[in-house]
Amino acid sequence: MKNRFYSLREFRQILGVTAQTVRNWDSSGKLKPHHLGPNRYRYYSENQLQELISNNRIEKTVVGYCRVSSKKQKDDLHRQIEAVKTYISQSFVAF
Repeated sequence: MKNRFYSLREFRQILGVTAQTVRNWDSSGKLKPHHLGPNRYRYYSENQLQELISNNRIEKTVVGYCRVSSKKQKDDLHRQIEAVKTYISQSFVAF
């Protein structure tokens, strides 16, 4: 089976991270591209992708933001917080 290569855009979209995150991994030595194309674009291999996924080496931070305009809306704030917690726990499951 021929090894598949992903552009930076494809690779980051699959992993759910920004292009800058992947570039930072390259700068820090955490993840070097498999090769650079003639256009100097980074390309990553299927093996690199699978290794990241299987080793859970992807670090993500999820931030939920809630606010109200006044102290009178304190109950609304508590409802917002619970709704955001529920959304985050259901939507952002580590692979």
